[in-house]
Amino acid sequence: MGTRQHGDDASEEKKARQIKKCEQSTSASLGVRICGMQVYQANAVQYLCNDKYYGRKLSPDGFKQALYQFLHNGIHLRTDLEEPIVCQLKALLSIIKKQSSYRFYSSSLLIIYEGLEKTIDNHTQGLCQNTGSTVPHGNSHPKVDVRMIDFAHTTYKGSKYNQTVYDGPDHGYIFGLENLIKIIQNISVGE
Repeated sequence: MGTRQHGDDASEEKKARQIKKCEQSTSASLGVRICGMQVYQANAVQYLCNDKYYGRKLSPDGFKQALYQFLHNGIHLRTDLEEPIVCQLKALLSIIKKQSSYRFYSSSLLIIYEGLEKTIDNHTQGLCQNTGSTVPHGNSHPKVDVRMIDFAHTTYKGSKYNQTVYDGPDHGYIFGLENLIKIIQNISVGE
């Protein structure tokens, strides 16, 4: 996530490699890059797997197609996932915008959903559980979870490991989240 992948502690050589990696991928143009995905394919009863090298080669249009593939179970587009994923991404965006000095360099988002669709779901659950958001409850929404992971290069004001102090929110991360939200909201439009 974000437009920068190197931490403040990176050597000049590593910094140059990370900058080049961002420039050659959707990290620079969208603020987000796919670093791997595993998608249950109901038609084949197996998983479609792509690694970080797949994500590095994607253009912005390829990234959009990959997200479509992530939400497609081999039979149909899982439009039921769009709202709960976007809801959790918007809740995260709201939190990130309020952070005054945090930088989440080289961190990732993990988006998980139940790939096997259930025909009847008696468990009532809000779309934005654990976020404090109020969203209408329904009994057919799939289980979705969005988590920030990989914080090795995260820094903030007062960190004993970093002397660089940033002011304001992480605009590169915000840029990536906003683009991810827009793309997911428009996926079913292109179907």
